[in-house]
Amino acid sequence: MKHTPRNTVLCSDGALLRLDTYREFRTFLQEEIKRWNQKYASKQTWRIPGFLEKSSYGNEFCEQHYQIPVVEYDPINDFFPEKCVFKQIDGIGFICESAQGQCNARLGPPRGPGYGVPLIYDVGVDYKRKIFYETGPKFLREPDPFVFDLTQKDTNYVATLTCYADGYPAPTYRWFRYEDGVGSEIKPLNDELKRITISGGSLIINNPNPSDDRGKYFCEATNRFGTIRSREVPISFGHIGDFNLQRSEEYGKENWGKALFCDPPPSVPELTYHWVRNKFPDFVEEDKRTFVSFDGHLYFSALEKIDEGKYSCNVKTNVSSTGKHGPFFDLKVVHDPNYQQLQFPNNFPKAFPETPIAGQDVRLECMSFGYPVPSYEWSRENGGRLPKKARLANYNRVLIIPNVTLEDEGRYVCKAANSRVSREDSANLRIQAEPRFIKPLQDQYMDVGERLMWVCEAFGKPSVKYRWLKDGVLLNETLTCDDTDLSAICIFHNVLKIRRVDETHKGMYECSARSQLGVAYSSAELRVLVNLPVSFERTPLDPVTMGVAGENLIIPCEPEGAPRPDIAWQSVSGDQQPPEFQMGLMAGATQCSDGSLLFVSLEHRHEGYYTCVATSRTTGQKVQSSTFLEVEEKPCVEDGASVRNMQTSVLDQEVRLPCLDGYRRNMRLDVGYQWKHYGRIIRTSDPWSRHATDDDGTLIIRNITMDDAGHYECDMQYSQSVATGSNRKYCPEIQLPPSKGRCVAMTIDLVVNGPLGPPGGVRAHSLDANSAWLTWVDANMVNDDGLNVPLEYVVEGKTNWNDEWRELPVHPYDEVRQNETLALDCKEPQSSRGSRAYCVTNLAPWSSYEFRVRAANLFGPGLPSDSSPTYKTEEDVPYTAPTNISGGGGKTGDLTVTWTPLPGEEQNAPDIYYKIYWRRLEIDQEYEYQSKELTDLGNIGMHVILIPKQYYYSKYGVVLQAINRAGPGVKSEEAVVFSAEDIPQVPPTEVGARAHNSTSIRVTWQPVDDTRENMRGQLTGYRVSI
Repeated sequence: MKHTPRNTVLCSDGALLRLDTYREFRTFLQEEIKRWNQKYASKQTWRIPGFLEKSSYGNEFCEQHYQIPVVEYDPINDFFPEKCVFKQIDGIGFICESAQGQCNARLGPPRGPGYGVPLIYDVGVDYKRKIFYETGPKFLREPDPFVFDLTQKDTNYVATLTCYADGYPAPTYRWFRYEDGVGSEIKPLNDELKRITISGGSLIINNPNPSDDRGKYFCEATNRFGTIRSREVPISFGHIGDFNLQRSEEYGKENWGKALFCDPPPSVPELTYHWVRNKFPDFVEEDKRTFVSFDGHLYFSALEKIDEGKYSCNVKTNVSSTGKHGPFFDLKVVHDPNYQQLQFPNNFPKAFPETPIAGQDVRLECMSFGYPVPSYEWSRENGGRLPKKARLANYNRVLIIPNVTLEDEGRYVCKAANSRVSREDSANLRIQAEPRFIKPLQDQYMDVGERLMWVCEAFGKPSVKYRWLKDGVLLNETLTCDDTDLSAICIFHNVLKIRRVDETHKGMYECSARSQLGVAYSSAELRVLVNLPVSFERTPLDPVTMGVAGENLIIPCEPEGAPRPDIAWQSVSGDQQPPEFQMGLMAGATQCSDGSLLFVSLEHRHEGYYTCVATSRTTGQKVQSSTFLEVEEKPCVEDGASVRNMQTSVLDQEVRLPCLDGYRRNMRLDVGYQWKHYGRIIRTSDPWSRHATDDDGTLIIRNITMDDAGHYECDMQYSQSVATGSNRKYCPEIQLPPSKGRCVAMTIDLVVNGPLGPPGGVRAHSLDANSAWLTWVDANMVNDDGLNVPLEYVVEGKTNWNDEWRELPVHPYDEVRQNETLALDCKEPQSSRGSRAYCVTNLAPWSSYEFRVRAANLFGPGLPSDSSPTYKTEEDVPYTAPTNISGGGGKTGDLTVTWTPLPGEEQNAPDIYYKIYWRRLEIDQEYEYQSKELTDLGNIGMHVILIPKQYYYSKYGVVLQAINRAGPGVKSEEAVVFSAEDIPQVPPTEVGARAHNSTSIRVTWQPVDDTRENMRGQLTGYRVSI
């Protein structure tokens, strides 16, 4: 029966879906496959033709296993081999068998750059030997758009575009001007004015002018492997036109908003704006009322009379250092009894640029008219957060998002609010993206007759369109391929297919993704290999291959040759060199479809010589390469690793944890080490890490802390182990059994001795004015070796009067019971229920206390506990008297007394006030104190006592006492204070004057006797009046 996709589906009890166009195929993959998988839950694995899974079923056929359902495609997307017979084998599905020549591309590892190309040796500038191989050109730098500033043509008279490509031989360059969809080559020799030069990859135009040189340009890079083409970039000419010099005056209302429009001239490229007031260069300074928008308009939230004046708009471009000045015009502000409510003008908020491209900086502006002047706040719609990279500027009117991405797309809400009302509106930010390849082309090295399919994938917004080029020449898209012409190049969108490659197809291919925002190119070389001799010159087998007993091992065999050579393996056990082409493979070794040799669960009996024999399919040439397989025991203990305990101090100590015992340090395996702490991988490569490893795997921990204690594992990794997944480079079609076990070389339980951890459950009991009982529970001991026993405790407290923790005196319960004085100070404690109980003394009355406790051992005090709840001590009389008693001054008859009031922590109770005592000490000396209670004045620091005026400048003794709700406190020591002074009553006598020189005179007088009656105060000097 002739095979059709329908027959295949019916035989397998599957589902048939026909897709007639490429668009239907893409839609099916992206949207419909989930729905089909739900409907056919038992058949959820899809195999798409063209992406076939390899299997090993002998060397005579190329077998592809398909799982149903099967999807039927139109011929342009059908990549089944031409001669394909479908069969069901042992009920496992269908196998497609085709001639071996059709399967060359699917056998063996992929061919990399330089495959089959002679190596080239050279000496670089650093005198080191360098190895090259011949490759086609690849652009390292494509030209950028160029803007020529016409205002600077006298000093900068050159326009330059540059492209640079890698490749060997070194590429040569040609430049083209792109006009009407066609590129015309620029030939400097044909330039009569000799203005154009091509040097390397640079196009240099001297004295460019808009009429001859404005347009788009691209370059081509060529060597003997082909040609690639760059993107097209424009050369434009920067200029600024002239302002309209006629502009009428503007009017605005006081406390109303106003916008002044710039009316800029035409220009290339975009302009930046600056406003001048009255005269240049008095630029308008932005403030909460004034704002210069990116569009050039000058906005006032609410006009004031001071805004009247002459204004001018000035512009410049980012390619020029000069600009243009607009005409001055008058702004007049008229009085208005009303004010404007909040209102967003001119479509604010808005974005600049209006439709940004990913990678640009976006400026979102918000401006509101209204009085009082509003403030601004930004957010995203539905309460979303602003991007982390966003920043606010210009009094929050501007939100700047640098390097915008598609994730930043959405609505941004601006809220303007003043003391009367608030308004909000939003701007919708839509991000575009220039074309960029997410799946670029890869170089292909193929035999004659192989099948090629190139798929390039680019992303862009708006969506991109694809074109293909070969050696810089555009290839036409072919919707159908003629089955009779197997060498035809079939193109459909981003897919290029050649059913049978031949020498005419070699060259450089490019996939271009184009949108209205630009174009991107991805290039790759198709190299057709013809009768390439078989050789192991660049890929010989290692003389010795190390393997690990019990692990899987793959020995790759990758000879060069075209067409791909047949590969066979031969082996001899022991250390004898095998005779050429006589022995077969040893039991336990399997040859994969790509020619690699696979050992599953390697054993010592597999040791010996193994030879890979490559045979040319065209000439029969045989070439071989041999390796000796040596099997080592696994360097890990599977049923139980070594265990060690290590103790160290925490203070500036370094600890070294070994991974290997002595007998395992002489291994020949290439071993890597990985340490784990409680199963978490320790990263030793970070420069800021405290962890490092030696060559033998020893873990070094510097400045060890208590957090470093715990369980450590050292895992060994050796290069001979093979991954078991299907993404392996070699033998991907064979499912390998998992490894026999985890390779743990060492486990260590590290104990760190240091200061104790924080106690817990700190509580206070039996508080009075000066003491309290504290109870707490000690932290858990890490080990019980006596080093972690608490030797003492440090109790700290802070009050509502200060935020600093201060150490407090503490006494254990036994000490209090044996000391009568402490027993009187400390009340009988409540039951501690097995906790530590200490009496804390020297507390301040009428204070809110928080307590914390540190436990100290041989290594010092540990971390403090969490703060206790807040407790308040009882009230008591003041314990201290006011200090810094002094005074003096005032008018005659005053006795002014000043002092430092008691701080809150020394008041000991509320309702603090002072009682003052005074007496005369010399004139009419008093022996009894007069007193006055300052009951209603509170916690003051000065008082004036009225005394008889005849006791001016007299010495008084003053005593102060603080009193609170609990009673009077202690009295201060007596301080001496003088009463207020009076005016001197006796003038100087014998006043005389005579000339001292031509500009001064000498005045003399008889000084007054410095007595209390004469001076009535302290003599400070004389004043001379002329």
